[in-house]
Amino acid sequence: LNNLENIQIYDRDFDSLSLALYSIDMVCLRSWAYFTLVRLYGEAAYVPQDMNSYDENTQFEYYSKDRMIDTLISHLDTSLTYPDIYVSGGGSLWIYDRALRGELYLEKGHWEKASLCFIDAIGDADIDDRFKMEEFEDENWQFIFSNAWGQTLEVMTAIPFSYEDNQENPLSDIFFSDRKYLV
Repeated sequence: LNNLENIQIYDRDFDSLSLALYSIDMVCLRSWAYFTLVRLYGEAAYVPQDMNSYDENTQFEYYSKDRMIDTLISHLDTSLTYPDIYVSGGGSLWIYDRALRGELYLEKGHWEKASLCFIDAIGDADIDDRFKMEEFEDENWQFIFSNAWGQTLEVMTAIPFSYEDNQENPLSDIFFSDRKYLV
């Protein structure tokens, strides 16, 4: 984030809209990473500002899950400024921001706020970037949960595994019709 503005010096196509959108992308990605860490470990070291270098002697404060989630919500509220042209077009970063906020509110037990964020992320089916189900009618419904690679449609969740590495996905047995097909 510290160096995004410097890109404009070297790339004349990197305009103020690109700067705004990449800044939003980086803030959301950083927030998602912190959220993932506290969900996995219950706490995480918080770096309050961007670092251009790392000093091994730096002491970081560890935030509890609740404190980190509050910090992330506050950070998203104060640091994301969407260009008007982008909001009116329903861009995908807006969607991921809303979905991330929904997840954060779910963890806090704020059900109404979470549902409003998720509804906003799902939004209008006429906007191409929004999550929508109509492409998954009839036999295609199962692909919303699988085949993320090479998929042009939105995959809601995928658990990557590799047959080449002899990895087995136990969900395949219960979800696919050529196997046990329990769900």
